[in-house]
Amino acid sequence: MTAYICFSVAAAVFLTFVILGLSRYFGHKKKNNIFKPVHLLMLGVFLASTIMFIPVYMDFFGQNFLSARAVILSVHNSIRLFAVDADFELVANFDGGITGAFESVYETFFAVLYCFAPILTAGFLVSLFKNFSSFLTLIRRYFRDIYVFSDLNERSIALAKDIYARDKKATVVFADVALEKDDTNELTEVAETIGAILFTCSISAINYSFHSKKKKLVFFVMDDNEEENVSTSWELFLKYGNRENTELYLFSMTRQSELFLGSIDKKHKMKIRRITESTAIINKYLYDKGRVIFDTATAREKVANAPKEYKVISAIVVGMGAYGMQMAKTLPWFCQMNDYIFKMNVFDADKNAESKFRASCPAFMDEKCNGVYVDGEAYYDIKIHSDFDYKTTEFADELKSIRDASFVFIALGSDEVNISCAITMRTYFERMGIHPHIVAVVYDKNKAEMIKGAKTIDNREYDVEYTGSLKEVYSVDTVINSELNERALAVHMQYPAKNLTAEEHKETFYVNEYNYNSSCASAIHFKVREELKMYGAGKSEKDCTEEEKAITSVVEHRRWNAYVRSCGYIYSGSPEKSSRNDLAKEHNCLIPYDELTEEYTERDTVI
Repeated sequence: MTAYICFSVAAAVFLTFVILGLSRYFGHKKKNNIFKPVHLLMLGVFLASTIMFIPVYMDFFGQNFLSARAVILSVHNSIRLFAVDADFELVANFDGGITGAFESVYETFFAVLYCFAPILTAGFLVSLFKNFSSFLTLIRRYFRDIYVFSDLNERSIALAKDIYARDKKATVVFADVALEKDDTNELTEVAETIGAILFTCSISAINYSFHSKKKKLVFFVMDDNEEENVSTSWELFLKYGNRENTELYLFSMTRQSELFLGSIDKKHKMKIRRITESTAIINKYLYDKGRVIFDTATAREKVANAPKEYKVISAIVVGMGAYGMQMAKTLPWFCQMNDYIFKMNVFDADKNAESKFRASCPAFMDEKCNGVYVDGEAYYDIKIHSDFDYKTTEFADELKSIRDASFVFIALGSDEVNISCAITMRTYFERMGIHPHIVAVVYDKNKAEMIKGAKTIDNREYDVEYTGSLKEVYSVDTVINSELNERALAVHMQYPAKNLTAEEHKETFYVNEYNYNSSCASAIHFKVREELKMYGAGKSEKDCTEEEKAITSVVEHRRWNAYVRSCGYIYSGSPEKSSRNDLAKEHNCLIPYDELTEEYTERDTVI
């Protein structure tokens, strides 16, 4: 009877740990968890074999009750299984009152445990040796900059390849690499071609304290599970937060990651940045190619209360996923420019699209601001079209009313859908006799290269620009973006900082996400001002005329108003300084330029 009970319990334990191990192997692996799949399987085999040995030793000693001696020897024999030192004869000679088919099942299960244990031991030793060998290689590269990735996937390999292409002496490290996984074989081969060091343990389990303090140590925490990225980043910060020349890039769009940056000690030496894919790629596109949005604005219009006609930037955004939402929130501030007005129509299949946009940016849709011209205030006319499918006649009919469309951005979620929508919209616009600039997000760069020159039967190009490829998104220019960073830091340092040294003020650029994003927005806008040769653009303040300063100040305040609203802020209801409340996202300066106090108008004179 004891054998039957132990067999049932052991089988249940074994199956439970096998399921746990497989789910950890194929599912989201917790990088900060000490239990890897192999550890779970080893534990399951050990417990199951120990339970199975108990009735064997009870029978061997002629006991009818559970004794400490039987348990201890069961544990001992289970350990011998992993050392390939156990003898199956003890099991073969076991009687225990079992007969018939159950005897065969019992011995077969035991045989499985006998075979499985040494296989797990071999796998564990291979992993252990691999990590040791990788660590020795890491030590040998003591005087090189090191870039460490928390996982080996398509995104990390794309960024790693770009880093290596720019610096052949850089050392790339991938952590938590499952070398035996079929779907990582190709990525492993690519990683080896750039001389990457592969660890099977987690990124936080590797010891980097032996590395030269004079060389860069850069962490990229970019697993698929964004919540785990936050906990992993916290571990790395605790270990290396006070190390010189250390950077950490946290890839996550979660609110938890945002709070993480706001809660860490501001006096650390590690440079920390949160990377949101949508913000990074939209910023890069506007920084590199944003001028096209102004160049394609050919229509002119005079809005109510405006003193003259303006060039019209009429943008259409199709899709309100991460990319589409970010572009819809960015264009209103990016397009605040002298001699231009901005209009935008946003389409999405979600019936709650407008409600979600209003919740995210309430001031944008406020009837006192949206579509209302006020001198010295940001002007935008935003319409959100919910429950619209681009394949329907309703969508086509709605487009007919936007006869001044000049820029179109399409981000519906998949390459095929985005391409299809772009071609469909080009057809609609041709029927309307207009030719706006169309940009579609395509993740696969090879696909984009293949179709970008496609022509109709009468040899006319579709003239669609494709952006957002894997190679483009996960590149040094997009993630680290040194040129934009440098210009953004220069903007940040021009603004006053009370009771802070220059170095302390510089540090607030990195540790405060609002400061970083706001400065990047300013740098992007300043660059397009220079390209458009706007009054005073590119000149130092002392070289600008009073007229140039006045125009620039008003434009900057209009841009800033729209930017702060894109962050979800609303007017606090009072121009007094004390009425600003960042927790409530209320700001006292969301007013026309002429209503600002002198203290704040001076800030807008920064060129």
